[in-house]
Amino acid sequence: MIGNYDIFDKSKLLRPEHDVVLMVFNMGGTLLSFITAMCKGWGWGGDFGCFYFWASLDPYDQTLEEPFEGVRFETDHPLQVTISYDDAYYYMKLAYPKYVQRHPESEQELLDLFKEYRQRYNIQE
Repeated sequence: MIGNYDIFDKSKLLRPEHDVVLMVFNMGGTLLSFITAMCKGWGWGGDFGCFYFWASLDPYDQTLEEPFEGVRFETDHPLQVTISYDDAYYYMKLAYPKYVQRHPESEQELLDLFKEYRQRYNIQE
């Protein structure tokens, strides 16, 4: 399994506080599983961080947090940032070319997932 490590660099961040997004993206695992979870609104977790959506929290966890719009990224440091659906799409698209270069067999699946995400969150291409 080739991890996400260095899938994009810090110079591409939209805002400095999005460091957490970069840390979670570069955490490991496969980008395909990461993007699948994001595009389906499931959330994803690794050993040292995660991302999730308000709707992906169970009812108990929803009682522990204020409702939010977008995607929340966290690490165990504990660092946390909530970004818009548009910003999350930007980061997925940023990671896409490097991953497809390594895994060309996944290109159509990723394109289909991006389409699903755009439709789910009303993102303009």
